[in-house]
Amino acid sequence: MSQQDNLRWWEWLSLPALTTGLIYVTGWGYAYNYFEYFNLGLLSVNIPGQYFIMYGFGVLREHGWLPVAYLVIVAVWWASGKYTQSLQSIIAILMPIVILLLFVGAYQLASESAKEDFLAQRDSHYAAYPSAKIWLKSGKETEQTKLQAIADSLSSGCYRLLLENQGKALLFYSHEDMHDVQPTVLHIPTGQIRAMQILSQRKNCS
Repeated sequence: MSQQDNLRWWEWLSLPALTTGLIYVTGWGYAYNYFEYFNLGLLSVNIPGQYFIMYGFGVLREHGWLPVAYLVIVAVWWASGKYTQSLQSIIAILMPIVILLLFVGAYQLASESAKEDFLAQRDSHYAAYPSAKIWLKSGKETEQTKLQAIADSLSSGCYRLLLENQGKALLFYSHEDMHDVQPTVLHIPTGQIRAMQILSQRKNCS
């Protein structure tokens, strides 16, 4: 096998890494932009890395032309060995730029999908997120007036559970009578929670 053939095999073996990277970046972009609408950074959400892969698959399913474009790029590169030397040189120069543009385009699509999904949730009064009642453990941290008021409001069932992960529960209040108000998220350490009840029906607190 010639040195050029060996190079072609290394290029072929690099495709899984490139494909995984594209899906991961797409999913990361979706999660970053979606949780930004809740004023949350990914470090505070602390989502496991494999979730980005699932988010990425979701975005690619919505925009089916992106995987097709990726496969076309791979096919052009793989077939470049049959082209003339000058055309091979041009493709070799342009291919990294094309791949970079593909990643940038994937991120932009993820951003648009995140915005559409958030607006859809807001228009449905966050139907995907269950209402929850939470009772906190008694202690000095809930004896102050403001903190006691928060503790009392948590048991009303008006808060929605955004997610529970890494030792904390993230909840937000759904302002159904103020459509354009951005959700305010509470970070509640699970160690401070005495009991949590997920309601079978969304509670209207307008």
